[in-house]
Amino acid sequence: MAIFQQKEYRLDRLKVYLKTSQGKNDLVKLIPTYSDLSRKKLKRPKLTWRIIVTASLSAGMIVGLLKLISSGTIFQLSLILVLVIVAMPLIIYLVSLPLQVGKYFITLFIMWLASWKIKQASPIIVGITGSYGKTSTKHLLPHLLSTQTTVFASQRSFNTPVSLALDILRRYKNEKITVFEYAAYKPGEIKKLANIFKPHLAVITGFTTQHLATFGSQERIVQAKAELILALPAKGTVFFNQADEGVGAIVDYAMSRSVVELQLQPFNSTQDNTQLQLDNKGRLKLQIDKHSVQSQLIGKQYRSIIFGAAAVAQHFKIPSKQIVASIESFMPDDSYVRFFRHKQGFWVIDDGRTCNPAGFKAAIELTQQLLEKRQLTGKCILFTSGIIDLGEVSRSTHQQLAKEARQIFSQVVYLGEPGQDEFKAAFGDKLINTEESAKGILPLLSVNDLILVEGRLPIWLAKSLEIKQ
Repeated sequence: MAIFQQKEYRLDRLKVYLKTSQGKNDLVKLIPTYSDLSRKKLKRPKLTWRIIVTASLSAGMIVGLLKLISSGTIFQLSLILVLVIVAMPLIIYLVSLPLQVGKYFITLFIMWLASWKIKQASPIIVGITGSYGKTSTKHLLPHLLSTQTTVFASQRSFNTPVSLALDILRRYKNEKITVFEYAAYKPGEIKKLANIFKPHLAVITGFTTQHLATFGSQERIVQAKAELILALPAKGTVFFNQADEGVGAIVDYAMSRSVVELQLQPFNSTQDNTQLQLDNKGRLKLQIDKHSVQSQLIGKQYRSIIFGAAAVAQHFKIPSKQIVASIESFMPDDSYVRFFRHKQGFWVIDDGRTCNPAGFKAAIELTQQLLEKRQLTGKCILFTSGIIDLGEVSRSTHQQLAKEARQIFSQVVYLGEPGQDEFKAAFGDKLINTEESAKGILPLLSVNDLILVEGRLPIWLAKSLEIKQ
């Protein structure tokens, strides 16, 4: 049930997972070991009403099956128990079907209520999509716009129909501008959401092969992201990251199929390194309209986020000086990259919320920059679980990342399945893939050491590293 929940109860994502070696191992592992049942290794779902109902119905079905054969022989009972264990994923799936149907109709009703609430207020809707940078842009942009008008933005990384609709019903107070994320795992999903919450402006942040396994091809990712642009009204404006070739492909695809006239507004994320600087805390300094801007964001990878948000703010006639002041006053939360000193003395770059190829590469580059800035000469260790849902490019993507990581990191703690073979080939015996070995590393770290956390880690390790997952 934990895996089904982690895959958002989606069969397409579950199928992709079960095709991986880790998924196959979870599927066929009939008799768990003692360590598998420990608090550290046992996959436990987050306690929600849906999990409670699913677990209760599954238990009821199993008890019913056992009662039917309770009068049989010991051999028959043992055989049925084995069959129940083998069929457990199927049982959970069958039990979840009526819940899926119920969720579908509840979702339709919730979406109708949220849509009605938005239509009554008629705000300007700014839609954000891309393979990365959506949530970061969504958090920064309202901070800039709120100096001139009222702004509503969906919380955290809410970007699915249900999460977005519920957030609107709970918190929307007729603000004049709304900022929403539009996300998808396959073509058609953004179109569906954009038909309900019709955007007036579109922001395309970046492109990478994230979730390629569910999309099927890069072309389908391009088509899916272009759906936000195609949902714009006549004279709608498209803000896009001109430094990203993939974003250019998204815009070109949409423009070739748009039946209305749209305005294109590229935002400049191509400043050279003399204009992009990091201080010894990793905070990014750059220039906007010849104004020097000292942000609180960690890493040069945030330049496109800042330029994109600034471009939209300029569209709403916010003065450059006010934009600069707002960027400088913006304090990032835990969804952004963090750089801090652990209580034990070593340094931590925390990029642990999400993991995609572009973000992974940027984090490696950030590590190199901070090593130089702080003149750290101790151990440099990468903690990661790899990148999921990359499909056919998983091997080549992890090979390239492993090659780049090997030039900086002396050791890697790899606690995930995707990409582990590729990193093992690059790091050899400098790769650690067991929890016991990972535990042994932490007490040995000191003030001149630096670690990078890329992607999600086991909860116990995240707590030990003082990071939130």
